[in-house]
Amino acid sequence: MPKLVEDAGGELSAGLTFKAFRLIGDTHGCELLAGRKAAWQIAAGGVTVTHPSACPGAPPESYLVRAVGTLLPSGGVRQWWACPGCDRRADALYLPAGRDRLGCRRCCELTYRSQQTAKPVTARKERPGLWTERHYQRWESDPVTRQLVLVVNRHTRRRL
Repeated sequence: MPKLVEDAGGELSAGLTFKAFRLIGDTHGCELLAGRKAAWQIAAGGVTVTHPSACPGAPPESYLVRAVGTLLPSGGVRQWWACPGCDRRADALYLPAGRDRLGCRRCCELTYRSQQTAKPVTARKERPGLWTERHYQRWESDPVTRQLVLVVNRHTRRRL
């Protein structure tokens, strides 16, 4: 079973599915998830998903994936899936090889490649171009000696 999201073989995204429904009027479609063709159709309260079973010779799986909406400050509604496995809110559901139902990243035990790095995380990442360094010097004329005198010599680091 794959452990990385990139190797899971595709996703069923709530954002793209409901955007296609809202803008184009698509009430059904197909996605290729881990080599299996998953058909979806808008139903009351969510989407009905049908896909081949992970076991060869078994009948196809068909079930309802609930849709959950959250209100946006602009007055719109953001659509999410309620994971069929744990009922958590998720934008993307995966169907890795060996699984019979769609699931979120946690149910499918998937992680991102960046989460598997062995090096420790530093408190602040150095990013070039984000900070600028400046060196300030202020010279004034001494009225007694009539020479320039360094009054301020400061080195600062400032966020852009």
